[in-house]
Amino acid sequence: IKKLYDRSIKGYMISMEKESTSTSLQFPKSSKGTLLVTHPILVVQLQLHPERSFSMELIVVDTEQQRRRFHLSTNFKEVNANHLHVCMPWLQPNRDHWTNVAINLEQLVSAFQNGKSAVGFLNLESISIQPFCKIRKIFALPLKYFDDEDTG
Repeated sequence: IKKLYDRSIKGYMISMEKESTSTSLQFPKSSKGTLLVTHPILVVQLQLHPERSFSMELIVVDTEQQRRRFHLSTNFKEVNANHLHVCMPWLQPNRDHWTNVAINLEQLVSAFQNGKSAVGFLNLESISIQPFCKIRKIFALPLKYFDDEDTG
């Protein structure tokens, strides 16, 4: 994992080019810590390698204080889910270009709630990203930036 200056984006980025079981970018750094991000929109600015694999794991807490693990990867072909763990394919047609990927964590939790009607997103506990990719920024936004009715 290297921090490099990229002229095409006129800024710094994190390059993850080596494949290893120990190579990953994890927030927070310690597995004992927690992010406690309450904004439901997670945005990742990234560029994937055209032919290599990529995976990202999100651990969220729902309104019933249940931890849920969402694993998104280019290696998965279909969605596989149980009540605590969801494996989803990462589908991105233009893998060689910089892309802003916005993940609505509120909708993600509600889509895999296993029949419970009132379960919602509470916070994002951790993010783990495995190679191969380049990352410019990771940030969270409140839901109001994605509402169609909100003009302000």
